[in-house]
Formats: sequence, C-alpha cells, structure tokens
Amino acid sequence: EKGFHYVDVQFLKEAGKLGDTIFFKIIEGAEVDIRTVTFEGNVTFDKGQLLKEMPFTAEPGFLSSKEFILDQVRRDVVQLNGFYRGHGFSDARVTLLDWRPTQDHEEVDLFISVEEGARYMVRSVRLEGVALFDPSLLLPEMLTQPGTPYEPGFNLRRDMKDLEEKYQAAGYTEASVRDQSVFQLDRTEVDVVIAVTEGDLTYVGEV
Repeated sequence: EKGFHYVDVQFLKEAGKLGDTIFFKIIEGAEVDIRTVTFEGNVTFDKGQLLKEMPFTAEPGFLSSKEFILDQVRRDVVQLNGFYRGHGFSDARVTLLDWRPTQDHEEVDLFISVEEGARYMVRSVRLEGVALFDPSLLLPEMLTQPGTPYEPGFNLRRDMKDLEEKYQAAGYTEASVRDQSVFQLDRTEVDVVIAVTEGDLTYVGEV
C-alpha cells in the first residue's frame, strides 16, 4: 500500500522459559514509482487533461514523483470513466491495460485504454413543474442548450444547482431539482428534462 511491491516479510519463533519470542525480518526492497503513463484511444481530451482527473496517477516532475499503488490507480481509472460520462460520453470505457516494471524494478510504466464512443448532444431542453418562475426567462440563462454536448456532470449539474439556489433565495427551501432526461439512443441525442418539485414556501418562525 506504500509502493513497496517487492517487500519480503519473514518471521522466526524462538522458544524461551517465559514463552516464545517472535522475530520479524523485513526486506523492504525498492519503492516503486510511476515513470510514464500512456493513454491509448483518447481523442477529445489530451494526456494532460486526463492526468488532472487522476490525483493518484502522475508522471515524475521536477523534484517530485508518485509512488505506484495499484488500488489507487484503479480508483483513478474509475474516476476517469465518470469524467468522460460527465462530459456526455455515456458509452465511454476506460480500463487499465497493463503496468510494466523497469529493469531495475524501481519504476513502472502504465498503459490505459480509452474507448470514448460517441458524444451525446442536447436535442432540446425543457423545464417541468416550474410555476414560480417563467421558464422562457430561465432557459436562455442555462449553460445547457440545444446543439451543445450533454454534460450531466458539469454544465447540467451547474444549471440544476443554479435553479435550486433561485428557489432557496425565494424562500422555497425544500424545492428539489432532478434530471429526467430522455436519451435517443439511435441518434446519440438527449432531450434534457429538468423536473422541479417546488414544495411550500418556508416562513420564519421564532427569532
């Protein structure tokens, strides 16, 4: 878990009058660092953009290095899948292909496969359940617009948060905003539907 992949731990038992004594012999070996990260199949985002989304996976820089911890790299790969899907690549698949140690076994080269698939685009945008505000005034203010990429983890999330804050500022503190978008799988298009449950107006009680 600390990057010492070739550690060897042995123990010896020595009998004594008052009981046994256990001796642990630890040979740590070299700490393994990441030397290079190679992405295969990425088109939309370059290597630098992808590495920014992987906090535990990095190539060495000036006076810095990143230890190779397999479980953390795998978590980064899962996070990278979420990054792609959040940007509208709903069919994207990112996998860790291989990790190859250098000859001295002190560094490792990582190989990551990216299958982006098609990017889903917004075909239409609709607000449902909105009575307090005029939807025709809210829609132009949104980042999510017809003809733009469907980004549930970025632009759409921001739009939903902004709408929720508008309701809270108006006193509707229990208003909920949900994404109920409909996918057109045959055309990789999405009809964005934001459903709002306004709830009741909240009044001030005792002060």
